[in-house]
Order: sequence, then C-alpha cells, then structure tokens
Amino acid sequence: MKIMRTEKNTGEKIRKRAVAVVLATLLIPGLVSVVWAEDADPASSYTAVASSEKSSDTVRKAVSRLRIHEFRGGTEKRKSIVLKWKRNDEADAYSVQRYSKRTGLYREIAEITAKSGTLTCRYVDRGVKKGRYYRYRIRARKNVDGNELYGKTSRSIGIYLALSGSKKNNVSRVATKKKSYRLVTGATVKPLVTLKTGRAGQKPYKMTKSWYSSDESIAAVSAKGRICAKDQGECYIYCAAHNGKRAKIHVMVGVDPKQKIRTVPILTFHRIVPDEIKNRYYADNQWVASLSDFKEQICYLHDNGFTTISADQFRKWYRGDIELPQNSVMLTMDDGFYEGYYLVYPVIREYKMKMTSFLVGTRTQETTESYDGSARERFIGWDKIREIREEYPQFEFQAHSWDLHHYENGRGAVYSRSYDELTEDLKKCTDEGYDYIAYPYGFAPENYLQAARHSEMKMAFGFDRHVYARRSDDPYNIRRLKVNGFMTMKKFRKLVRNY
Repeated sequence: MKIMRTEKNTGEKIRKRAVAVVLATLLIPGLVSVVWAEDADPASSYTAVASSEKSSDTVRKAVSRLRIHEFRGGTEKRKSIVLKWKRNDEADAYSVQRYSKRTGLYREIAEITAKSGTLTCRYVDRGVKKGRYYRYRIRARKNVDGNELYGKTSRSIGIYLALSGSKKNNVSRVATKKKSYRLVTGATVKPLVTLKTGRAGQKPYKMTKSWYSSDESIAAVSAKGRICAKDQGECYIYCAAHNGKRAKIHVMVGVDPKQKIRTVPILTFHRIVPDEIKNRYYADNQWVASLSDFKEQICYLHDNGFTTISADQFRKWYRGDIELPQNSVMLTMDDGFYEGYYLVYPVIREYKMKMTSFLVGTRTQETTESYDGSARERFIGWDKIREIREEYPQFEFQAHSWDLHHYENGRGAVYSRSYDELTEDLKKCTDEGYDYIAYPYGFAPENYLQAARHSEMKMAFGFDRHVYARRSDDPYNIRRLKVNGFMTMKKFRKLVRNY
C-alpha cells in the first residue's frame, strides 16, 4: 500500500474554533443534493443528509458499506507500532487516526490507498516513543463523483510500547474457559475470560474488556460480559482487550418447547417480478420486488424451520382456541397481480407453504391474461383462482376491498367514502365469499373500522412498522409487516424472528 499523505501532531497548535461546517454537493444518479457536516477535526465524522428519499437511501447504503469490520489490533515492534485490519472491497483509501491527549481528538496520521488482491491491510507507525500508550482507529473512504464519503470509524485499540524491564505489557491472548454455549431464549450466562501477556512477571497494561455481539437480536451481551439469549439462531460473542486481541464465543440459541408463542409476524408482499423487469423498470419502487429476492426469503423460512399459517389458523390462535409452534409466520400478498399465479404460486407450492392473497374485486376479471413477462400491470382472473383452490387450497384468496384501492384527491379513496358506502363495499366482498379483508394501503379511518366490525368479515388487517400481531390487538386492525423491494436478507432475517 502506498502512503499518500502523512500529518504529524507534534508542534501543532490547538484549534480555537470548535466546529467548522463544510458544505458540498454530491451528485447521485437521479439528481440529488447532499450536505456534509465536518467537525474541526479533519478526521471526524462526515454526515450525509439527502434532499430526497431516493438519494438518502443511496448515500446511506454507500456509507454503510464502508465499515471496517475487523480492526484486530496492532503489535509493537522495536520503535514502531504495526496496525492490521481487514480490507473493505468498497474502499478507495483508509484514514489512519491516532488519539492526542493534548487536544483530546483523533488526528489523521496517514492516508493509505486501498490495494486489491490482499485480505489484510497494514500500516507501520514510526512516530512513537518507548514507554507510551497510543490509541488508534481506522476509517474507510470512497470517492463518489469527485467527492469523498467516509464510513463509520472502527473500534479503537490501544498499544503500549513497553520499556525494557517494564512490569506491564500488551495482551497477547484473551483466554476463555468455554468457547461454545447452548442456551434457550431468556437464559443468561457469564463466561470466564482472562487476559494473558505471554511474558512471565508482566501484567496487562489495561485490564479493561470490551464485549460485543455479532447479532444482538439473537444474543446480547452487557458491558460486564453477561450474555442474554434473545431469539433462536446462532451468533458470536466477542471479548476484546485494549489492543484488539479477542476471544470468540459461539452461542447457539434454541427455543424452550414449553414456551408459548406470544406474537406472530404477518409478512406482506406485493408485486413480484423477474429480476430484469425489477432492475430495468422498478429499481426505485419499493412496492415491486425481484423474484430472486422472494425465492431467497421463502427458502430461508423453509430451511430454518418456520411454520406458515392460514388466516383461519391465525384467528383460532388469536381467540385462544389453539397454540402455534415457535417460528410461526403468516404470509400475505396484496393487490392480486397476475405474477401471483405465474411466479409466486409455484414457489409457495414447491416449499409446501401457506399464503393468503388479498384481491381487489373490480380488478378480478373472468380470465387471466397469458404471461408475457412485460412490465405492464395485469391481474389474476377467476379461472386461475378456481384452479389454485382446487389444486392447492393452502394458497387462499381474501379481500382487499371491492373498489377502494385507488387514490382520490391525494388520499386513499376510503377517506372520501361515507359509512354506508364503506359498508356496501364490504358487503360485496362478503357476498363473494371472502371472510377476511386487508385494508387498501393499510388505511383504516374510524368509520371504516366501524363498518368492518359490523360486517360479516371475521377479521381485518392493516399495516404497522416493526410490530408483530398480538392477541391484544383490535381484531379489525391486525398489524402486518411490509416486505419491500429494497429489503436485504439481513433485514429480512431480523424481521421474521419472533421476539
């Protein structure tokens, strides 16, 4: 790696001005404007605030990919300190920062160009003295359209450059008595971890330990090292010494079979299209997802032992008539696009799952158009609905209103309808044989709720961000979770875990 710029702290005056604001314009495809705010310290955080949701997501994703995942620490070597960290494929360069006691700030001491083909990055700091303790951190940088984006700084580490005969030294090993734990949800454990210097008669320069989890949704760890099992799955708990040396503890969390499920995640999909259609026409549309993403999500549910349930099963659980197994999930799909038959139904049937599709009455024609793979919107017809009901009844159909799935004057049509009009729309749905309804766009003003309560509908579903359905919910406003077209598998895994 090539050192592009070196900046030493020696003799540098303390800046009087605490904060300086730098404004820049970052051009993202689609014309966006971004504001950067920079502290007086040139190596401090850059924050990007976009003028539109689209540009904000683009910048946020770019910055999130610039994290330094493994800054494993450094070693002392004669009169220098060697720092090593894992390469980030997205980075163009790295900012190496060292803490200054005099200013109380981290200062950039070098910027290093990223080098492809290597797994580990390396920097040697020769501007150090024996008998002193130095703290470092790393930050990745990427050039986008001539402007610089900085990722989140790494965890800081400290290295002591020991004098000969010193009674203290850096930690050479973090030892743990047990390297793996099997826990049930709700259980806690505190591992025994010790710090070793590897040199007789020497103690660690610092006895502090930093604890963190690779996935806090599965197992969290306190500052004192107590692990708490949160949800089914497996992750790693790390205990790091001051210089980055660490112990890795494998944690596997299972579910106590005696525990009763208290909440149910109800996932809502919308339109699923082939990847080329998604990328070409709907790249910025959250309501349209790619077929490959959908298949990966369903495969994850299957491979991790999730049980899909029908609307009737959910209602029986809600009423307390039955108990559901752990990892139960309800799959729903709104709007009734014809891809539901041609693309979604085969996947659900292949994995022997259950799904509830909510249809708009006026969009449901007698005959379904032949699939042509174009971007134009088409809807499933009664011919395919009857076919699915006969061949695979686990894929069921319910109502998404009769004729209320559109906007009027900038708002959902339900807001411009009277109680009697809403009642009439619900009656058309129940006359068609539907027992459940998902409110159009998730909207449910009070008169709509009242109309649903007085209708023959058994239950009604809305939307709520990050909240699972509970037995304490209003049966005519059951919460569902949106699975959008931008969702990564990491977010999907977190979404479906039943806390």
